[in-house]
Amino acid sequence: MQYQYKAKDKNGTSVDGRMEGDTELSVRLRLRSQGMFPMVVVPIGRTRATSEREPKAFPLTELVKPPNSSWLNTTLAYDGPI
Repeated sequence: MQYQYKAKDKNGTSVDGRMEGDTELSVRLRLRSQGMFPMVVVPIGRTRATSEREPKAFPLTELVKPPNSSWLNTTLAYDGPI
């Protein structure tokens, strides 16, 4: 499988490229053996934004529905002693 990577060399210079590998880990290990520090390694055709590592935002409004939403707003806005 082809992977696209962004890495830093030993001088701190950014290096972009593509590499063949069985897994992301194998590509990272090969880059390290070449004296580079891999920053991002992703399979070709898949972007970091669609990676399962990136959690999707879950709006609070889905959890709290009226009439409880006004209570929540009042409680969160209250700045006095408990």
